This record gives sequence, C-alpha cells and structure tokens, in this order.
Amino acid sequence: MVAESVFWQEIGKIYLRFQDYPSAARALEQALRELPDDAALHRLLAETYLQLGKEAQAAVLYRRAVALTDDADLQAELWGQLGDIHRGLGQLEEALDAHEQSRRALRRRRESSRGDVARASRQENLSAAFDFQPAQPAPSLPSSAEPRRRSSGQRFREILKAQPKTAPAQVQVAAEGQTAVLTA
Repeated sequence: MVAESVFWQEIGKIYLRFQDYPSAARALEQALRELPDDAALHRLLAETYLQLGKEAQAAVLYRRAVALTDDADLQAELWGQLGDIHRGLGQLEEALDAHEQSRRALRRRRESSRGDVARASRQENLSAAFDFQPAQPAPSLPSSAEPRRRSSGQRFREILKAQPKTAPAQVQVAAEGQTAVLTA
C-alpha cells in the first residue's frame, strides 16, 4: 500500500516537472487514496490544484494537511498558503484567520525552539557536571589562602626570563581603560 502510494506520488512529481497538471493531479489523487494521512501528499496535491485554478479544492487539502502535521514550521507555511487562497477568493475574514493561525504556529515554533535551547543547555551543564574529572590535583594556595594575581608587568618579566631571545622588546598593555608600554 505504501509502495503503491510512493509510486503514484513519484509519477505525479514527474508530471509536475513537465507541467502536465491534470495528469499530475490524477496520479497524486491515486497516491492520496492509498495513503490518506500524509500531510506532504495533501500539500503537493493542493499545489497542483492551484496550478489548475481549483483554489477551493486546494484550500480543503491545505486544511487537511495542517491537521495532519505537528511541524509548526510546516503548519505556518500551510496556513499562509491557505490565507493567500482565501484572499484570492475574496474571503477576507477567512484570509485574516488563516494568516493569524500562521503567525501563531510561528510563535509556537519560536517558543519551542527556546525550550529546546534551554533543555540542551541544561543537559550540557548536567553532562559537564557529571563528566568533570580534574586532570591534576588543584595547586595549593599561598599561605594567605588567596590566589595570587600577576600584573601585566610581572607576566612580561616572566616571559622575558623564560624566553629572552624570543620575547619582544616592548609590550603595549591595555587594562581598565589605560594603556602602558613595558620595555625590557
């Protein structure tokens, strides 16, 4: 049953490439009889009907496709198409309603994406917490129990001592809005 539907769907797509819309519609209708709950197939047949000037039938198929999918992006696109059809038919209230539904679907997608990002971030933080294993023991702190902070000048002198031939003769350091030049 699915294989036969796929066959008719592919035949329909071939007819669409050759812009033989009546033949494409017949093939896609056959595919839809075999697989009536396929949102993508409803959409494809609706687009074919639009090419044939059958806006009312296309609108019915777009509504069915919206009902068959949970994909908010696809729902938004389908509602937008439906709104355009209603506008073309002079059905302005229906057009406004469909475009509002499209906007709501996009908002759901955006909110869902935020939730996905937050979930991923929480999952990443949990993974990092459970996977953390120090590579080396932590260095002991100085006797004052506070970590030592090195100034830029101290760091420059350390580099100069460690690599006297490769260290630059001057270094410009910017910190807290001030600039200083350190010379070896």
